[in-house]
Amino acid sequence: MSLNKILYLPVETAARELDAKLLMALFASGHGFKVIVGSHVRIHNRIHQFTPGIYIGHLFNRRKKRIFSILRDLGFAIAAWDEEGLAWINAETYSRRRVCPQTLAMVERVYAWGEQQAEAMGDIARKAGLHIKILGNPRQDILSPLLRPLHAERAARLQRELGDFILFNSNFGWINHARNPRVSLTRTDEELTAIAALSGHDESYVRFRYEIFRAFCRLLTQVAQAMPERTIVVRPHPSENHEIWRQATQGLKNVVIRADADLVPWLMAAGAMIHNGCTTAVESALLDKPSIMYRPIDGGKFEIRQPLETSILAETGEEVLALLRKNQPPPEAIRRIHDNLSSMAAQWNRGLASERIARDLEDMFQTANPQASLPLRLRGQLHARARAMVKAYKARFSPKSSSNPAYIDQKFPHMDIREIRTRLETLARLVKLPTPDVQQLDSRLWRVTPPRP
Repeated sequence: MSLNKILYLPVETAARELDAKLLMALFASGHGFKVIVGSHVRIHNRIHQFTPGIYIGHLFNRRKKRIFSILRDLGFAIAAWDEEGLAWINAETYSRRRVCPQTLAMVERVYAWGEQQAEAMGDIARKAGLHIKILGNPRQDILSPLLRPLHAERAARLQRELGDFILFNSNFGWINHARNPRVSLTRTDEELTAIAALSGHDESYVRFRYEIFRAFCRLLTQVAQAMPERTIVVRPHPSENHEIWRQATQGLKNVVIRADADLVPWLMAAGAMIHNGCTTAVESALLDKPSIMYRPIDGGKFEIRQPLETSILAETGEEVLALLRKNQPPPEAIRRIHDNLSSMAAQWNRGLASERIARDLEDMFQTANPQASLPLRLRGQLHARARAMVKAYKARFSPKSSSNPAYIDQKFPHMDIREIRTRLETLARLVKLPTPDVQQLDSRLWRVTPPRP
């Protein structure tokens, strides 16, 4: 069975991934690929209707085993990267939670962010007979000097609107999940135990993150009251419940909660960014804007290494305020951060990962030979349709499900094709490639094709 020159790029969280996936689509179209890009929910629910090609998964943990199995049965070739492979607690936890040997066995290519991620999954990959390609990730491209003009206008508008604002970037998804029916700043012991069971995290880790969350709320109040002249912007993680932050900031007149637009312009526009153990710290460092990591508790084995290595540390609220007032990172901190970045994001300051991956996908297309017999394709069709029916049922009758439309809307808001076309045109101009054609296939789903001669 021959492979079709079609690339599928599923997007889970638009604010995090969409621009990078569009950039990947642009380079892939330059190699002659037709590209289907958009909501992973839309792609997966219609996968049995699509022509088999190369699918790039955004994760390879146990939960992806079923959809990968369906893809293989249908005749797709599978490559994958991990959207959250840039930062994680430790190698043991990363490989346990995010790398499934059975899922990985169905993958032909894995694209690692950098040496750190490749080392963390090395043993499992070797047992699966998989060679990891350390080529970086398209998301690091969006942060490069070449692509920053993509978000310059939006960043300038945010600065005009909010002035020299301080960005509090939150990443407490499990402690404050959008699907949690109980809206409260406090969590009981029973709730924390339940969160640990649901998330698969060690219970002591969940309790550590809860203490950090509570300290973060106190710091927010301290900074807002100490700096009434500056606007404080709380940006919840896409998986979080915004109501919790409205409760936490009640009565603080200079604090606003915003989750609109993409992350990069917020990082570019902010006068300072504060976080704890957030991947955004690495992204901010790639933008040459080191952030402040508020670290009131030493997390020990639960400390997320990469944000720690790319941030300026503060252990108390007073230290945070001193750094905010100084507003100038020490030169030695900048050197340390740049050195650390090199093992996290491959060739982050040399060329574009999207271009490197596009070349490798061309090679994959030439050599891939999916074995999908008629019985396997029929099985894939049956399983894909059954999966789509179950997801549709959960979307309608299970508010706590990840298929819930309101939750999906929060992670991937509706976008008009004109916005997608504008983004592609801007990207093409910046990297000096022809602008591809784009068609709307579905709500949050588009086809990008090589430009007509």
